[in-house]
Amino acid sequence: DGATVVSVTDVDFNYQYEYLGAKERLVITPLTDKCYITLAQALGMYFGGAPAGPAGTGKTETTKDLGNTLGIFVVVTNCTDQMKYTDCAKIFKGLCQGGLWGCFDEFNRITLPVLSVVAQQVLAIQNAKKQGVELFQFPGDPQNISLQPVCAFFITMNPGYAGRQELPENLKALFRGVAMMVPDFQIIKKVKMCSVGYKDFDLLSAKFFSLYATCKEQLSNQRHYDWGLRNILSVLRTMGTTKRENE
Repeated sequence: DGATVVSVTDVDFNYQYEYLGAKERLVITPLTDKCYITLAQALGMYFGGAPAGPAGTGKTETTKDLGNTLGIFVVVTNCTDQMKYTDCAKIFKGLCQGGLWGCFDEFNRITLPVLSVVAQQVLAIQNAKKQGVELFQFPGDPQNISLQPVCAFFITMNPGYAGRQELPENLKALFRGVAMMVPDFQIIKKVKMCSVGYKDFDLLSAKFFSLYATCKEQLSNQRHYDWGLRNILSVLRTMGTTKRENE
């Protein structure tokens, strides 16, 4: 019926035609591939996705990029321990009615009593999606809420940091976990260098990779040193700017 269908393995998504502009795309590494497939399978079974791992491994960015691929706007919410269940309810209701994806960053910062209520809210939405209804009863709301079936929820977590909660079991059951570890930096450097116009990107990316690896191993620990992905990307952006200015 004229819809553009995007297939990720055996799960089909209708392209949503949300105007998102010409955004930068992620470099596809084996980690990105694995994450896409797991999230797509989760959505196919009406679950949410829960990428977990250390900071700077691309949990939020991968979720945003998948939404971008399917033409869906992704709303990112940074969670804090100040959040109440009513705040979460407002966001969930908005996402359901707008047919948007919600990505809740550092979800395990939210306090335990709030998390157990959130589990009931997410369960109500997932049950409504499975039944294919247009209107459903949201917990604690006298009015029926309209539901766009493309809406979905993702939570990202930094396990093992101070002040983080362990998720309750009834909430864990509603999301499919993806373990995000450190991606292959060399592939990212190579593709980014090629995209900003460097000809010897193969050789340069290997040198860049060796330089950062050596610095990380040899230099003493200082608070202002950062050899992570965010720093690498800012260096690559500067390299692109310098190259364009010198041509």
